[in-house]
Amino acid sequence: MTKYFAILLILLLTVFPVSSFRTWAGTPVAENKKSEKAKKKEIRKVLSQAKASLKQGKDLQNVEKSLNTLLNDTSNVRDERIHLLLFQCLEMQYQQGNEKLFLKQKYDTATLFLTARKMFLAFEKFDSVDALNMESGRAFPKYRREHSQKLVPYYHNLYTGGIYFFNHKKYDDALKCSETFLSAPHWPLFSSVRLQADSSVVNHASYLSFMSSYKTGDSQRALKYKDSAKSHIPRLESTLQCLCEIYQKENMEEDYLSALQTGVDSFPTSTYFFPRLVDLYCEDGKYDTALSLTEKVIVSDTTNLLLHVTRQTLLLNLARYQECVDEGLRIISVNDSISEAHYNIALAYYNQALEKDIELKKKPRERTKQVNALYRKCLPYMQRYRSLAPEQRDRWRPVLYDIYLNLNMGKEFEEIVEQ
Repeated sequence: MTKYFAILLILLLTVFPVSSFRTWAGTPVAENKKSEKAKKKEIRKVLSQAKASLKQGKDLQNVEKSLNTLLNDTSNVRDERIHLLLFQCLEMQYQQGNEKLFLKQKYDTATLFLTARKMFLAFEKFDSVDALNMESGRAFPKYRREHSQKLVPYYHNLYTGGIYFFNHKKYDDALKCSETFLSAPHWPLFSSVRLQADSSVVNHASYLSFMSSYKTGDSQRALKYKDSAKSHIPRLESTLQCLCEIYQKENMEEDYLSALQTGVDSFPTSTYFFPRLVDLYCEDGKYDTALSLTEKVIVSDTTNLLLHVTRQTLLLNLARYQECVDEGLRIISVNDSISEAHYNIALAYYNQALEKDIELKKKPRERTKQVNALYRKCLPYMQRYRSLAPEQRDRWRPVLYDIYLNLNMGKEFEEIVEQ
C-alpha cells in the first residue's frame, strides 16, 4: 500500500507542479481579495481626505486630481460617491474664484471659466453612469433633474468664457468653452431642464467656434459651424473671408466661388471679395461676366479709381478699344499717376495697330499710314507708363521697340536696344 501511494505521489508531482498545487489551493484568489480590500481601503482614505479638505475649503486642486485619478480606473467609474465629491470640489473652486474676483483679489479669470466647463463635463459624465444605474420604470436617472438644475446658473459662463479666451487669442480654450455652450442643451442631462440662450447669443457662440477652429487650422471642424456663424451679422464679412480661405485651402472650388459671390453681394466695397472673384472669372476667360460684376460694384463705389482701372482692363481684354481709351482718359484726368491706365490706353492703340497690320497686308501704303498713325497715338501713353513703372521693363520695352523702329526714331531706337 505504501509502495503504491509513493508511486501515485510521484505521478501527481510530475503532472501537476508544486506551483499548480498552490494555484489550485486558491492562493491567487486570496491575493485578489487582499488586493481588492486594499483598493477599497485606499478609496475610503482618498474620500475621507477629500471630505476633510472640502470641509476646510483647502487644497481643492489636489482633491480634484486625486478624485480624477480614482475615476480613471474603470472599476471605480460607477462609484457615485467619487463623482459627487468631484462636483462639490469643482463647485467650491468656482465659488472661491468668483469671490476673489468680486473682492478684486489676485486670481486668474481664465481658471474660473475652465472650472465652469469642468463642472459641466463632470456632471455629464456622471449622468451617463447614473443612467446605467437607473431603476426600471423611472423616467429619469436618479440625479438628472437635481444636477441639471445645479448647472443652469453656470451655463452662460461658458459663453462668456468663449469670448474671453477668443479676445485673448487663446483659441483652443475659446473653442472648448463655446463648443460646450453649444452642445450642452442637447445632452440627455438637460432633457428635463432646458438651457436657454437667445438666438443672437447662439449665433455669436457659433462664430467663436468657427473662428477658433479656423485659427487653429482645423478646417473641417470650422465648417460644422459655418451656417450659424454666417447668421452672426456683425461679423459676417470676416466669417465669409475665412470661409473663402478654407474653401480655397480644401480645393472646394464651387463653394469658394459661391462664397466670393456672397461676399461681393453683401460687401461690394470690400477689397477682399471683388478682386478675387474678378481674377477667378478672368482665369476662366469669362471677361464679360467679370465686366458685368465690375460695373455692378462701381455703382456702390463710383469714386474708386481702382474699380475703373479694372473695368478699363476688362474692356481691353474684350477688344473694346475705344471704350478702353475713353475710360482711361477719364481716369488720368482725375489722377495722372495711375500707371495702369496709361498702359491700357497704349495697348488699346498698339493692339489695333497689330490688327491693321494684318488686315491691310495687301495694301502696304495704306497699311503703313494707318499702322503708324496708331503707333503715334500709342507712343505718349507708353512713354508715360515707362516713366511711372521703370521696373516693368518686360511690358514697355517690346512696344516701344516696335514703335521706334516703325516710326524711324533712330536715337530712341538705339537707346531702347541698349536696354
